[in-house]
Amino acid sequence: MKSVDGTNSGTRRKRECEARLRGHVPADESVVAVGTAEELRSLGPDIGSGGGWTFVVVTSERLLFAPWTSPKKSHEEIRLDEVTHWASGTQYNCEALVLTHPPKTRRQRVPAHRILWFRWGNAEADVTRTETVFRFSRPDTQIAKALHTALSTRSVPHESLHFEERSREERTRDSHVVLHEEKE
Repeated sequence: MKSVDGTNSGTRRKRECEARLRGHVPADESVVAVGTAEELRSLGPDIGSGGGWTFVVVTSERLLFAPWTSPKKSHEEIRLDEVTHWASGTQYNCEALVLTHPPKTRRQRVPAHRILWFRWGNAEADVTRTETVFRFSRPDTQIAKALHTALSTRSVPHESLHFEERSREERTRDSHVVLHEEKE
């Protein structure tokens, strides 16, 4: 739904999230890049693709991020000088970036129930993580380039990630849809 100024609710929420994150940046700290990414809970063999539900602000000193879909959710931050290791790699033209840092505890959604490998339901818990994983829609986004530059400049150890790339037919597995039926 469009508002009076012609923007939709998603655009408004992104702007609000950016303003909120920029509000946490002191005047003596310069903003290097802003944009969206997707924060992944873990890094698997397929990093996927899709929307970036996390708004990210990269400054000269740190990385601030928050889900732009939840205005009430607090932001997270990682100081660039605390990053001890980083890894990056591409798959299907998306880039994954893994930042290793000291333990950080934060509140996040977790499965409420678990039996063997089945997980279901929604609950919130304090989770401690030492890695933060981001997926970017392309390797040449402002944020990805800014993080590469900042971490390389600081001489943080880097590792290249390698992902298998399967053909489109293998990835979609019988999910092909007929868009136009042929008329006889």
